[in-house]
Amino acid sequence: MKESEVLELLARLQAAYREQISTPERNLWADLLADAEVPAVFGAVEARIRSGDPFMPKVGEILAAIRTAGRPNGAEAWAVVLAEVRRVGYSGQPSFAEPGIERAVELMGWHRICNSDEGSPFEARDFERIYAGVVESADRRAAFESGFSRAFAGRELPELGGGE
Repeated sequence: MKESEVLELLARLQAAYREQISTPERNLWADLLADAEVPAVFGAVEARIRSGDPFMPKVGEILAAIRTAGRPNGAEAWAVVLAEVRRVGYSGQPSFAEPGIERAVELMGWHRICNSDEGSPFEARDFERIYAGVVESADRRAAFESGFSRAFAGRELPELGGGE
């Protein structure tokens, strides 16, 4: 995002929440949103304003909303898994478009899922917890990697000695 777009975004937030944004806060928003796609950011801000939340969002909350946009929640992910159970069965090879679902299935175990009672709230709850952990871990890793690469962009790191 360009700085002018960030300023436009912050003006919308100020109008919606009637809060002043300091220069250091503006600089932080501009820095953290520099690599973000304009429609995604404005969409996340619009959704937050329309949600009726009385508190102005932090930039990290907007970034989190962008990362999770379009991703299924735990119950939706479980429904995808059950559909795949019906499609390929116990001995089949499941396939998932969402990497988080695939990883959660690996952790829980395909055969365990296939052998469970489809209507069991316990299996669904276990899967949803595993899936939430997988998604949170992936989000944290992505946020760390993005921040790390931005912090060291254009810098040459010193070579470490060979332990001699």
